[in-house]
Amino acid sequence: MELTSKLNRSKFFIELFTINQKFTFEQVMTAAKQGIDHLEYGSESQKYAKKTLYGFIDLITSIEGLEETPIFFSINKIPSYFTKKGISEINYYKYHLENHYIKISSILDYTSHFINLVYSLGIPPRKCNPWSILENLNVKGTLVGNSFNAFNKHFENIKQNRNIIIHKGKYESEEIKSIDSTIMSSNLIKMDKILIDWFNERRQKEVQKVIEMFHQNNKAVSDHILNLSDNLVNPFINRYNYLKTLETE
Repeated sequence: MELTSKLNRSKFFIELFTINQKFTFEQVMTAAKQGIDHLEYGSESQKYAKKTLYGFIDLITSIEGLEETPIFFSINKIPSYFTKKGISEINYYKYHLENHYIKISSILDYTSHFINLVYSLGIPPRKCNPWSILENLNVKGTLVGNSFNAFNKHFENIKQNRNIIIHKGKYESEEIKSIDSTIMSSNLIKMDKILIDWFNERRQKEVQKVIEMFHQNNKAVSDHILNLSDNLVNPFINRYNYLKTLETE
């Protein structure tokens, strides 16, 4: 997909791939024969490089999932399979809108774990979040810290929405209310065709507004991660080279 392809061509990914291609494939084959995890096979510098590569690939994959949301939302007529199973049209839209918010918040959390990995900060997974990363003295005030702070602040409202969805179980959005107002109830199904078309046209306009918001948010996520990854190149190389020097002593 377009957004993830940018990350696959990024300076950070190219650096990771260039280093890993020297040993990763061979180690994967060897580890498979021995029945062990290849991420735990090799020198400390090699294991660090592999974990960073696979961690970045996982981050890219999470963005691929984010790019799917506008596609699901753009379906002009909700498949009868869903409605026959008791899923109303508005709940279909509500599910994918909430999924969009949850995915963005999850990407922020995952990015925290990725920075923790690159810097080898040693923050326990359950305590690793944007706040713990941004307050860490190894990151605070650096290019990485500043770019991650901008990423985190950009989606502050979405994180709040996600918290309402997860912790309160009920989130009422203006977007869903607007779409809901255009969906005809079953007792109005015999309305004049002109009026039905008018309702459908209004619905598509409201749906399109949400799709445009999805695209804007997705591009912002991709841009922030691309900027962040560019700033992670030097910390990664420095850590990798440091581990290599320990191996030669």
